[in-house]
Amino acid sequence: MFVKSTTTKGFTVRNDLRQCIYIRLVIEHSELEKSGPISQVIEPGHEGGFDIVFNSVKAQNFKGVVTYFINDVHSFKFLVSAQADPVNLDLEKNVLKFNFSEESTDMNVSENLMLTNYGNDKATFHWQPSGSNVFIPHPLEGTIQAGKSMLVKFTFTPPGPKPEDEIIPLKIDDGVTLNVKCQGFVAESRCLFQEKFLDFGAVPVGI
Repeated sequence: MFVKSTTTKGFTVRNDLRQCIYIRLVIEHSELEKSGPISQVIEPGHEGGFDIVFNSVKAQNFKGVVTYFINDVHSFKFLVSAQADPVNLDLEKNVLKFNFSEESTDMNVSENLMLTNYGNDKATFHWQPSGSNVFIPHPLEGTIQAGKSMLVKFTFTPPGPKPEDEIIPLKIDDGVTLNVKCQGFVAESRCLFQEKFLDFGAVPVGI
């Protein structure tokens, strides 16, 4: 799961006695402080449910013990374990190559890159292109919900006839920084005259 996200697991106590019982949880870890209810009364032949909620503001491999009391006399414990990871996005590829077709007369060429969020919560990102404006991603920023994808369009506008090479960082809030390498190739332009000799014939002077 991602840091700062929330995940919930159910904990159940069944009362097989002929009288009501009182259950009270003791939460000693800040990562579990959203759990609840802290206490409840369970009638005979019924079950009582508790939501154990985990939330971590830092990346960690968490293990903690929760104690619960029955009628404030008998104590029991159970272990809670969870893995909190930095927010991350999956890149379809980390190298983009831009080539103009031989027939193209356009001033730029584009390539698409798919970003996918395989995590349990949303991921917010923004690109940091250089000021050269040679490679520009669109959109420059956005939010991808858990289990969803977003298509980013990169546009290559060569400033001259030489190849271009640039790394565009992808910054992810509460996560790691990913890099996309952009390589642009420009074919040498050539102009050929179909006719090497033009005969205008006799033309009157001044017309």
